[in-house]
Amino acid sequence: MSVLNHYKVLAVDPSSSRTGYAVGLVDGSVFSVLCAGVIVPHPKQSSILRAEVSAWAVYEVVLGHRLPWVRHVGENGPHVCARAVVEVPSARGSFRGTSGAGLAVYGFAAGVLWHSLDYLKERRIAVTPEAWTGSRSKVARKQIALKWFPALAELKDPGLDSSDAVSLLVWAFQTGRLISEA
Repeated sequence: MSVLNHYKVLAVDPSSSRTGYAVGLVDGSVFSVLCAGVIVPHPKQSSILRAEVSAWAVYEVVLGHRLPWVRHVGENGPHVCARAVVEVPSARGSFRGTSGAGLAVYGFAAGVLWHSLDYLKERRIAVTPEAWTGSRSKVARKQIALKWFPALAELKDPGLDSSDAVSLLVWAFQTGRLISEA
């Protein structure tokens, strides 16, 4: 099969405190979620170090390795992704309570992750929260994620970061963003 109709995709919901990720497989017109998880750096580290730890952990996920701070469920095989979908801050400056210093840290975490994927030569798609969530609540997004990836229920993720990453991945596939950005 050619790379264009059979490839893996990484979706990331970045943060300096909890970064959700999901890996999906596109096989022609069939889509499935292979794995999902959450990266939780030590909370006493600086926000800059936590963002860097999260970026390196995503790098390791892409290369197929597991690190101690990565909580992961799903496929055990390597994750060499052909595409990456990354949530990034919007130009409007805030989203559902993220503003001020929190927005700056979120933007920094997204930027560090974005550039680490650049180092890997991954094709990246930047998506703002407003673009992919619409008016769906976190609970509704979790239900979508569980429908596509039931093993997510086993993951202890009170912030729902992993379910947001799965929902982002599903959104990118269903809206054709993965094909149109090829």
